[in-house]
Amino acid sequence: MATFRLELTDDSRKVRFRIKENPEVDYQFDAAGIDSLIVKLGTLRARMKPRHQENKVPLPKGGRHVRQEGGEIAVTHRSPDQVALHLNDERYGWLHYYMSRKRAAELAGRLLTNPASILPPIMGGRPN
Repeated sequence: MATFRLELTDDSRKVRFRIKENPEVDYQFDAAGIDSLIVKLGTLRARMKPRHQENKVPLPKGGRHVRQEGGEIAVTHRSPDQVALHLNDERYGWLHYYMSRKRAAELAGRLLTNPASILPPIMGGRPN
């Protein structure tokens, strides 16, 4: 496997991606290029084997397990005022979102009472 290196350029406008081979390969990506690369890599990762682990969420330092449903979602305590929402994405594995308890309760309420209200329309314009 090739050795590679990622670094931010001095002006913080691009990411430099170097592959240490003979000859050395050197790419630079702007923000839009990085966004596109993340989407493409995520799409490919979702199709790769082995799949991401769908078991218990890896807790961040100081986190404590509170609740988890079916390996897809978990909520952990972060501080007296914050919780961490963990979602298991087939492309990127466990994603971690930190938010206030109030914001988490609002989000949970919307998901539990009327989940269809926050979903985008089905492609083709049919209602949810």
